[in-house]
Amino acid sequence: MTRFWRITLPLSLPGIWAGSALVFIPVLGMFAIPELLGGTGDILIGNLIKEQFLDNRDWPLGSTLSLLLTVAVLVLAGFSAWAGRTRRRLA
Repeated sequence: MTRFWRITLPLSLPGIWAGSALVFIPVLGMFAIPELLGGTGDILIGNLIKEQFLDNRDWPLGSTLSLLLTVAVLVLAGFSAWAGRTRRRLA
C-alpha cells in the first residue's frame, strides 16, 4: 500500500486531473440532452442560461450566468494545469 501512495498515485495524478477536466467541463454547459429527453424537472446551468436568453428575455442575467460559467471553467482548467505542473516538478 505504501508503494501505491508514494509511486503510483503521484505518477498518475496528471492523468487524473486531465480526465476530471475532460469529463467535468463539457457537463457544465450541457443542455441539449436533458432538453430533448424531457428530464426530471432539474435545472442545469446550461438550461438556465438558455431559458434566460430565449424564454424570459432577461439578457443581463443570462450574460452574467454565462460569464460565471466561463470563469468557473477557466479556474478549473487553470487549477488542473497548475496541479499537473507542480507534480511534474516534484517527480
